[in-house]
Amino acid sequence: MKRLILFTVIAAGVSSAFAQTSQASASGAASGAAQVEQSQAQAGTAIQAELTKGLDARKLTEGDAVIAKLSQEFRGKGDLRIPKNAKLFGRVTQVQARGKGQSSSVLAIAFDRAQLKDGREIPINAVIQAIAPPVMATDTSLESMGSVSAPAPSGRTGAGVLGTATSAVNSGTATTGNVASGLTQNVTAENLTANAGVSNSSFNADSSGVIGLKGLQLDASSSSSAGTSVIHSSSDNVRLESGTRLVLRMTAQ
Repeated sequence: MKRLILFTVIAAGVSSAFAQTSQASASGAASGAAQVEQSQAQAGTAIQAELTKGLDARKLTEGDAVIAKLSQEFRGKGDLRIPKNAKLFGRVTQVQARGKGQSSSVLAIAFDRAQLKDGREIPINAVIQAIAPPVMATDTSLESMGSVSAPAPSGRTGAGVLGTATSAVNSGTATTGNVASGLTQNVTAENLTANAGVSNSSFNADSSGVIGLKGLQLDASSSSSAGTSVIHSSSDNVRLESGTRLVLRMTAQ
């Protein structure tokens, strides 16, 4: 009987030790897999993303979440794939609103996680290399209409177009087509030309700094291996709209 009890105790101890070893091995394997995937997000690689929610220095506090989504699939070394529209997670590391004795506004952001297709998250270090305003809905709609490349009539301003349209209406000769055509040409010539420098084709992995956002500066010296990007303004509060485009550069962990 004593031998049976002793055997049972020994068997229970061996089983417990085996379970603990298995758990430690599984944990180590998962950690190792995460480290491998992390290393596959090669430093120096640039990826494009856009903010899913606006950021305003007047309303933020340190630690607040910052979420962006990939604008295109990211392919790292090996089998690492982060699909288009996957989420990139970050946080506010420093924020300062302008006013109340502060002559400038500051917003510092650190991106530190990316979500894979299967829902798992891997650690990353990504700093902001470039910022541009959201793609205007007007740009897309006019491109689909084939009117983006249409030149404006020589010497006609916005007031001239509206004046012509108004005259046509008053004389009873206006149609929906010619009035809309005149207004479309005006929007194309005057509004979209101003945004040509931040179109999807020109905002790419080689872009750097702040493009098309008046009064904002990106402090490149602060966007270092620490993984923090600092945006500041001496003329207004730092504010980034939902959809603001980003070029993020992977840095060493």
